[in-house]
Amino acid sequence: MARAFTCYQVETLLTESVADFSPVLVLNLLDTFYDENVKLSERMRLLEVSLAELRRLCDQHPWR
Repeated sequence: MARAFTCYQVETLLTESVADFSPVLVLNLLDTFYDENVKLSERMRLLEVSLAELRRLCDQHPWR
């Protein structure tokens, strides 16, 4: 089990996730991207990468 507290951690967790039989539960995804200490352009980039990783996990899921 893992929990992300920053947008960087979200991106890392999703990028390192393997599409196997382990469920991935994502709650309040956007909360970590409201961090004003990170430039908006960087937050947007990380969000795009994170969304692409979620799509990858969905596409590679064995029951799909």
